[in-house]
Amino acid sequence: MRIMAPAGDVLCMEAAIRAGADEVYMGIAGFGARRFAKNFSVREYCEAVQEAHRFGVAVNVTLNTIFSNEEIVGLRESLEILYAAGTDAVIVQDLGFAHFLRTHFPDWPIHASTQLSIASCEEARWAQEQGFSRLVLARELSLEEIAEIRKETTAELEVFASGALCIACSGKCYLSSFIGGRSGNRGMCTQPCRQKYRKKGDIQERFWLSSCDQWQTGKEIRRLREIGVEVIKLEGRMKSPAYVWEAVRYYRNVLDGAEKPTEIAKLFNRGYSLGYLYEHDPDFLNPAFSSAWGVPLGRVERGGVRLDGAVCHGDGIVFLDADLQKIEGQNVSKIVHVKSGERVSEAKKGEHVHFGKRIPPTTVWVYKTFDYRLNRRIETDLKNTRRQRPAQAFLTTKIGEPLALELSCSGVGVTCFSEEKLEKSQKKRETEESLAEALNRLGESPFALMPGGTKIVMDAEVFVPRSVLNHLRQRAVEDLEKKLAENAQRLPKTLGEVKIPGEESEKVPLPQISAAVTTLEQAEVCRECGLAKIYQLRPPVHFAENDFPTPDFPMARLAGSLDDAIRWTHEKKPFALDWMFNVGNSWTIAYLRQTFPTAEVLFLSPELSGATVENLASNHPRKNLGLVVYGYLYGMYTRKTLFKETRISLVNQDGRPVVVTRNAAGENRGETTGSRVYYGKPQNLLPIAEALPVGELRLDFTLESPEEVREILKQASFLWSEKRETTSRPALSAMLPILQKKGFSYGLEKGIF
Repeated sequence: MRIMAPAGDVLCMEAAIRAGADEVYMGIAGFGARRFAKNFSVREYCEAVQEAHRFGVAVNVTLNTIFSNEEIVGLRESLEILYAAGTDAVIVQDLGFAHFLRTHFPDWPIHASTQLSIASCEEARWAQEQGFSRLVLARELSLEEIAEIRKETTAELEVFASGALCIACSGKCYLSSFIGGRSGNRGMCTQPCRQKYRKKGDIQERFWLSSCDQWQTGKEIRRLREIGVEVIKLEGRMKSPAYVWEAVRYYRNVLDGAEKPTEIAKLFNRGYSLGYLYEHDPDFLNPAFSSAWGVPLGRVERGGVRLDGAVCHGDGIVFLDADLQKIEGQNVSKIVHVKSGERVSEAKKGEHVHFGKRIPPTTVWVYKTFDYRLNRRIETDLKNTRRQRPAQAFLTTKIGEPLALELSCSGVGVTCFSEEKLEKSQKKRETEESLAEALNRLGESPFALMPGGTKIVMDAEVFVPRSVLNHLRQRAVEDLEKKLAENAQRLPKTLGEVKIPGEESEKVPLPQISAAVTTLEQAEVCRECGLAKIYQLRPPVHFAENDFPTPDFPMARLAGSLDDAIRWTHEKKPFALDWMFNVGNSWTIAYLRQTFPTAEVLFLSPELSGATVENLASNHPRKNLGLVVYGYLYGMYTRKTLFKETRISLVNQDGRPVVVTRNAAGENRGETTGSRVYYGKPQNLLPIAEALPVGELRLDFTLESPEEVREILKQASFLWSEKRETTSRPALSAMLPILQKKGFSYGLEKGIF
């Protein structure tokens, strides 16, 4: 089992390598799911790849976002450079971009990002068939579900073991777009799950959508290894080098059979849990705080703080009220015993102290947010720890011949010869032990001779000058480093002009009108109002318990998950792909149409701008494209049940509304699994619907009562009226300003994507 560590910058990469990571994952500036990490320029990336490869550490580039046509074209030169530099693999979310890579770089391994939310055996088999060599599984899976997937695929499996745990299924969170105008699927998440929310009618704000981080112990890691998981992944490209060191070091010790306690909570702590490994609906929400609050230090008592742990100069502390809400913080530069007035540089558990400043009146708890001594210890460990690769040496010393040294590592070897020929010793004879000791002086090189890895063939009376041996050893190390670096690199590949795929786009004067519903009552109203095409909204991630029953009257099929699309394609049944497939570029449209030939309509993402919609519609048959023109759209889809209530309204700290509903596993069974989070205002493109250049316009009904559905359909009835225009349709660009005055839209007029 290997450890995949995060590297948000060079210092974090160095910490990961020295701590014992087998692989690192890093982004390039402007791309990847953590655009706000420091990341690397392409030049810096190539230097980092070379440095990591010195120590036998693989580097995986994170290009795991949804791309536009222009971005894929613009990535051409960067991809050529990263490929030639020997970057080991590409982590991808966008299915069209993955197909682009397979076409142009067929020998470059591609990993399916957790953003694809692969959560079933069928999806795992399909992803392997599509050419993904490694699957980073959905973070919501249990040990049993991971074991089932392992049985069904030979692709490598990667599972998150630690770090931030998104409350939404990865790749299926749009709340950042809807609330903040920045897309999580574009690497610019505003983290709405970490914001405060207030329940309707309530005064108190809490972090109702914030989950604890996950931290798997040795027990879980050993079980994952037994299952056959090849890689454990650690989250943290936005975290410090100290955090990366401590996390990697802990799991390195676990895998080496020497598990030791970790102080990770002192470096970053918003609560820790075991995630979903043991149950699909665990209790891991932390409504008290969503950022790093550190660890409890003590409680206010009679003008001071009664300590529950040690504190010293240089520590950082924060004062919290009874509800663990932050009042203020400070760095500790003064510690005074309350009773004696004695000033000290450190205090221990149980002592009663103050910190030289007035304690805020409403303070109840004090937490330590920065541990000075721990960070100094990690700095020292980082400085003193060397990473070396096991190497073997074969030294030949024969009188009258040059000294010969063969040095090898990871199956790659070099042989060097001295310029001088060896002579007979006139004094003391050489010993194998002394020669072996001299060979093992590899200094700051990335190599260390493994036990039993040195073989020496020597004449009994040979004399080996140490200057000659030292020089030969240095040359061999340099040659081996160079050869290993060359072996990791690839022959340059030039793509030439990158052409955007497309087909002739015909005009669709009268787009088809459809509806998608969540209840049978909503479906009945749609039928009564004359809609011939009615879909049932299905979950965007397929878990065993969320397969909803089929209504007792014919409905059109709408694939919410990959599992739906795979199954219906095998059954050769017509269906549509919902917008959670994140269609945002021409490569994805072309790929999905080819891969799922019975998918008659691809609904475009609501994150797209009007310009992008027009661009895609001009390159592809419009009859195959669709848009949702009305509806409360998913902001999040979660496997965790957020509230016991069937439906609850929240308002965020900026006054924006959110509605959370509880999923029912079966309408008559009453079981629950997970929640759906909707932005509290519906998307409304009806004022410009006639200008939308697609073949199908869809109205989504989720939170609406049958009466509300009927009223909305009445307002939208002009779309399927016999009197509607068939000759000319207004340009979308000319109609977009209307959205600023009427209704509500997420992307079309704002240009999120």
